[in-house]
Amino acid sequence: MGGMDVVLIPGANHGGWWYQPVVERLDALGHRGVAVTLDGLDPDDPEPARPINLDTHIAQLLDLVRALPEPVVAVGHSYAGSVLSGAADAAPDRFRSLVYVDACVPEDGDSTWSMVANWEREWFVDGAGRTGLYVDKLPFFDERAVAHPLATLLQRSQLTGAWRTVADKHYVAAVSPAQVKALIASELDPKTEVVVCMADRKTLEKAFKEAGLDNARFVEPK
Repeated sequence: MGGMDVVLIPGANHGGWWYQPVVERLDALGHRGVAVTLDGLDPDDPEPARPINLDTHIAQLLDLVRALPEPVVAVGHSYAGSVLSGAADAAPDRFRSLVYVDACVPEDGDSTWSMVANWEREWFVDGAGRTGLYVDKLPFFDERAVAHPLATLLQRSQLTGAWRTVADKHYVAAVSPAQVKALIASELDPKTEVVVCMADRKTLEKAFKEAGLDNARFVEPK
């Protein structure tokens, strides 16, 4: 199989720089890594005055994948799951694979705000207190991270379900045993392959088996 275009979309407050080690590894393997810096997240142009919402980021990703010669493997982390689903819903033929890495996986009408934990909502509110327009980065984020456009986190996804027609989909979650039930309760398709890297393998194997998720593939942590 020839090299693939792998488009990498970072989560909130981060830019394409976050994926540079991955890009280098992909290139060494004969693929082409394309790391995206979403609008409003360029460290050289922080907090622009123009309006930026979820639709802005979806349109940016669509422009990129439509300009590439073949359907892409697209990887979205955290907030970027909403961007990934929105773009794949609009143009599913431009995506060969969707990879959600600890990411939002919205249904129609969901927003990042509606999908995240309470502590993250508190961060959105407190972090936006300085400008009312941008959410300041968390203290432990990389020094290159910048404030994130608030409207992208609040706008609801508008999905027809066409994104589900992308045949190859992968979901990677960083979970503890206590979070397994919540993951199972998310009503994953039983045919979905779930890759799990956890030390407490027996707990997870039992939970996934009871839920009928027979496609779970367990990877021993290194």
